Amino acid sequence: MFIFKIGSDEVRVRTDEEFQSLNDDEKISYVWDDLWPDDLGMTWIERVLYDHDTGDLGLPEIWDEYVSKFYQEKYREIENEEPEDMHKKSELIFEFIDDLDGKEYSRALLFLVNKVYDESLYYNWLIDSVEEQEEFTQTH
Repeated sequence: MFIFKIGSDEVRVRTDEEFQSLNDDEKISYVWDDLWPDDLGMTWIERVLYDHDTGDLGLPEIWDEYVSKFYQEKYREIENEEPEDMHKKSELIFEFIDDLDGKEYSRALLFLVNKVYDESLYYNWLIDSVEEQEEFTQTH
């Protein structure tokens, strides 16, 4: 586990091995409890994906995949509303994700955290971002 400070919060990033041993409820708790510094207003994973976005790999693509998989009707509506403008489409998808309530939003976060740990590129970004911090502790 990697531990570091963001403002007044402590962020705890689990290694892949630690993460893979968690069940879905524990993974959701991990995101809410360990990866959500109040000073950022978003999860550490979202911050990392924003910072490392290549233009075709990042948070917009993950949320696009999530909405297209779990909210097919809403996804079709968004596609019909903005068929040509990818930025507008991404904005609408982000708005949709932001409007999800408790359980549905937790399911989206579970998809996000699983995606990051399943994709080596995203996972490497996560670990690199921790090592870039001025002070961090590695416990495992």
